[in-house]
Amino acid sequence: MSEQSQPLTHHGRTANEFKQAALTKVYISALLLLMYIVYAFYTDHKPDLYLALILFTVPLLGLITLLGFGNNIELTEKLLFYLRSYSMLSLLFGSLFIADQNDSFRLRLVFLYAIFYFAYITDFLYVHRVRFSLFVLIGSAGTFVLPVDLNTQFMLLLCIIFMTALGYDTVRLREANARLNKELAETSEDQIYKLSHYDSLTGLPNHILMREIGLQYEKEMSWERTNIAMMAIGLDGFKAINESLGN
Repeated sequence: MSEQSQPLTHHGRTANEFKQAALTKVYISALLLLMYIVYAFYTDHKPDLYLALILFTVPLLGLITLLGFGNNIELTEKLLFYLRSYSMLSLLFGSLFIADQNDSFRLRLVFLYAIFYFAYITDFLYVHRVRFSLFVLIGSAGTFVLPVDLNTQFMLLLCIIFMTALGYDTVRLREANARLNKELAETSEDQIYKLSHYDSLTGLPNHILMREIGLQYEKEMSWERTNIAMMAIGLDGFKAINESLGN
């Protein structure tokens, strides 16, 4: 895996926080699908009901896998990729076996497909070449599997291409933001330590660092029977330097 593809902290969150964020998305998906099931049941739209029941297996499977195996960011990202792919394939092949489809149902099917793809393609943590490319392939090829006419398939494919470009830029921006936050945090800690422990003019250790070193030596057993001497040097005419350059 290249350096730019290394798993990074997702918006400053830990592995457990990233897992919890993924679980939250699963819970929301389950809630929305339950609403879809209730709507299809009370309106007696059997094709919608069958499709909603098929899709409801996605959050159930996601809940089981994330709770059981999502122990780190990289593993959770892999599980989410498999879950996204399963969701798209369930929508595609599930629709092929649903009878009594009308034009209104097919329109909702295309709408759901586009929404799913856009939500998933922009939710990648980083651009893993194999997984990202495979998901784009599934999404693009799937447009010709949906039970709609050729013109609708072609227009949907154009939307998929546009959403892929937008998703790629979004994920790359997420990567750059994570790296920048990491670099800023490391740089800030290093600068704070240097400013507090070294003289800003000469770069020499100051009294704070000397005190910490002294305390460290006091705790070590080897220094209990050792004499320490400190020499202070006074420089003539140094007052003028302090007044012109600062203490």
